[in-house]
Amino acid sequence: MRDVIIVCPQERDRALIRAAGLDDLYRVRYAGPDLDSITDFDPGAFLDEWATVPADGVIGTKDRSALLASLLAERLGLPGPTPDAVINCQHKGRSRLLHREVAPAATPLFAAVSDADDPPPAFPQPWFAKPIVGRLSQGARRVDDAAELRELD
Repeated sequence: MRDVIIVCPQERDRALIRAAGLDDLYRVRYAGPDLDSITDFDPGAFLDEWATVPADGVIGTKDRSALLASLLAERLGLPGPTPDAVINCQHKGRSRLLHREVAPAATPLFAAVSDADDPPPAFPQPWFAKPIVGRLSQGARRVDDAAELRELD
């Protein structure tokens, strides 16, 4: 039976694994807490602990758990996306820069604005502001002028 580590699962992960019967096909190990339910977590200690557990696969289903899963898979010598690849997908700035390299005509205009002193984007409004690392576009909003942009936190 193959061993699969589910990194920082949430209850939905456990329920769907049971419902699909995957726990009958694989030795499923649940590693760590749901990261959305805690405020204190030591990723280094987590990785040190779970890097000693034999596994054939590592899975994370949310942004932070996916990054941890890629780091753990790398430590265990398992195939999967590299941590850099995961970060390139999750970090809006890095992602847009890569998009511009490979598909410039399909990449929307973008600018990184990190604080109120940064100049506004050099292209016309309206702008759409997103957190540099966000989930499912949470926190994204339309911005109609430079004053509104400066008010974002």
